[in-house]
Amino acid sequence: MSQTPDDENKDRQENELLALKAIFDSDFTYKTGVRLHGALVVHLESADDAPFLVQVSNRNTADRCVLLSSPSPLTPFPPPFQPASPSESPETAAPATPPPPLSVAHLPPITLRFHLPPGYPETEPPSFVLECIWIDIGPMKGLMDALNQIWEAERCEVCVKWPGMIADGTARASDGIGLLLNLAREWNDCWEEGRRR
Repeated sequence: MSQTPDDENKDRQENELLALKAIFDSDFTYKTGVRLHGALVVHLESADDAPFLVQVSNRNTADRCVLLSSPSPLTPFPPPFQPASPSESPETAAPATPPPPLSVAHLPPITLRFHLPPGYPETEPPSFVLECIWIDIGPMKGLMDALNQIWEAERCEVCVKWPGMIADGTARASDGIGLLLNLAREWNDCWEEGRRR
């Protein structure tokens, strides 16, 4: 008895999930059923185990930060926005000097959640979302667009390729040009308090 295209797709989907489980072990979970769902935690590592450098803006822009992938050379940063005092006009107000970059050994991971429609991998792309508390919406959208383009170009099993692309894409986005971070004001306040001690 020959398999239907949907049966062949289901077999390919299950094989891809098994491959992801074999490669990523406890960082990957999945459910089978009518639709196959998976969640993968992607850990980021800096090149040569060098720390990540995070440029934190002044307190008035505490939620805007820039990630650098390597400790040197430092990329020059535009002066952060600082509201003018009532006695200063915006044109005459001097920009604040940003604090020195913060060295960070680890960043929280990025989580890839996906489900595989019946036509995947040949005719339908996987539906997915990336979850990350520290990447700003612009770079995150760019990363998701790049992942979609891989399926459009190859029309094959791409979920097993995506974790490396997520890590590489994040590193490339931060290398030399900086990757905009979205950090909570409380984190910056704690960091500022630690710098004063």
